[in-house]
Amino acid sequence: MNFAVLGDPVDHSLSPTVHQAAYDLLGLDWQYSRIQVDEPQLATFLDANALHYRGFSLTMPLKEELFRIAGQQNWQADEAARLLESANTLVVGENGHVSVANTDLAGAKQAL
Repeated sequence: MNFAVLGDPVDHSLSPTVHQAAYDLLGLDWQYSRIQVDEPQLATFLDANALHYRGFSLTMPLKEELFRIAGQQNWQADEAARLLESANTLVVGENGHVSVANTDLAGAKQAL
């Protein structure tokens, strides 16, 4: 399975290192990469690539754009994404069903 972090810039992201180490430790034959995608490219990128991946993490400034695209595509959005009008996670189910979520709110709440 393929996963990636999307952003612009994205070279600084430690997500590939962290996720890949976890996959390797668990013996999962999964790959996690980083892909530079800017805001104007996001919709086109997702149209062309979403079904080749099981999920994406998104950095700023793509979070609000992902939420906007999700609304246009009628993708399911979790409560936090709807509340913040921002999504940092996209998941593609086995049936091709796409949903988005915002995990930032839960992370900030837990940190406090």
